[in-house]
Amino acid sequence: MEENALVRSLVEQQLRSFGLRSGGAPDAQTALQLLRDSASAPFDFVLNRLPLGAAAALAREIKAAYASLPVLLLAPEGGEMDVCLRPPLGRAETLECLGSFLKPPSSTEGKPQATEETVAAALPRGLKVLVVEDNLVNQMIALALLKKWDCAAEVVEDGETALEAVRETAYDVLLMDRELPGCDGCETVRRIRDYERIAGRAPAWIVAMTAHVEEAARQECREAGMDAFLSKPVLESALKEAIMRRIG
Repeated sequence: MEENALVRSLVEQQLRSFGLRSGGAPDAQTALQLLRDSASAPFDFVLNRLPLGAAAALAREIKAAYASLPVLLLAPEGGEMDVCLRPPLGRAETLECLGSFLKPPSSTEGKPQATEETVAAALPRGLKVLVVEDNLVNQMIALALLKKWDCAAEVVEDGETALEAVRETAYDVLLMDRELPGCDGCETVRRIRDYERIAGRAPAWIVAMTAHVEEAARQECREAGMDAFLSKPVLESALKEAIMRRIG
């Protein structure tokens, strides 16, 4: 929500550049009607940029009708909102913030579960993690979890960009989507391992993430040089356990 049409258009354009779909409203009543009209394809978040008093009143109305819908304030200071995003919007900051409201699966029948001791164990602060993933929702969830665990996380969307990032930074852990556009996850890892050998760099711990759970997929990941394997949807406990193996 934003009263100024030009500013509203610029914010929507910026959100689209992050890969997000959005709808805009100039005032509270239009916003509430937009929420009612979107019942078949509901919004995941409300980004509120109205003046603070109007923003707080609207947030109360939204919470009364849609208790679980996060309301985010885009302003220098907060109010009666779930969180305050301070402009200008940065991509990583926005994805981390939005991802904190997306809940990863807590359990899935047939998936390996981490022990309570492993889940409770603390990861080292500042662990350098590169997320190589082209799906926006998966990016947001991964970044939110890694931030919660005090990791220094970055995200890239394809194999070529991942290779550039690895050449510039010695990451401790890579979370590698197997199905990437262009250079796929396995080929990307082969090239990363070649670079590590040539550069004399200690190998990063690379965790494969894929929807393919068959043994052939696991074997392909192992042969490419990956150290661990997680099937999607990735459980929070399983992800933490896979990263803990890097330091354990």
